[in-house]
Amino acid sequence: MGTLAIEALDRFPKHERNITSSTVFLSESAYSTVCKRVDEFRDELLTMLIHPAQANEFTSLIFKFSRYREHSRKRRSNHV
Repeated sequence: MGTLAIEALDRFPKHERNITSSTVFLSESAYSTVCKRVDEFRDELLTMLIHPAQANEFTSLIFKFSRYREHSRKRRSNHV
């Protein structure tokens, strides 16, 4: 899957690719809320996209929501 993504950078023009990301600081409760919303959004999208008879190309839809706790602890201790 990762190889396909890398190859897509060369095979498809920029206007045919959509890649976005953000790095944010969140509280524990905000993290839980965002995880729940991402799950709901994923389910909503997948329900909307499931029409195999009409599909004509392979598309990768990736959801990644990760914590970087060690980095957060170090950064926070440097600012205190």
